[in-house]
Amino acid sequence: VEVETVEAQTDEFLPEPPKEQYRPQKTGIDTSTQVEDGELFDFDFEVEAILDVLVNKTLEQSMMEVEEEHEMSSMKTFKESWFDQQRHMMKNWQAQVNEECALWQLKEKKVAERRLVREREARVLLKI
Repeated sequence: VEVETVEAQTDEFLPEPPKEQYRPQKTGIDTSTQVEDGELFDFDFEVEAILDVLVNKTLEQSMMEVEEEHEMSSMKTFKESWFDQQRHMMKNWQAQVNEECALWQLKEKKVAERRLVREREARVLLKI
């Protein structure tokens, strides 16, 4: 007996199409829908109030920021001028103190000289 071995090559299985999703059976009639005029949402009309609030708040905030910046700059200039004025006053005060000190030293010098003169006169009177 003759035996022969034969092999067969088969094609790969093609993927099966996915199963359709379950759809429940419809009940009732779907021919029309009744919509009244007032039931629809009018975007332009409805959003106007919200938009007004947003715009007004944004403008108000920006105006507040501008005013705050203006106040800060005016406070800075006032502060600088105040410090300049204080420095000027301190210089004047120091000059007055120095002048008073010089006058006091001059007066003390004259008083000391006058004492010496009186002491000499007193000695001269004692000698006479």
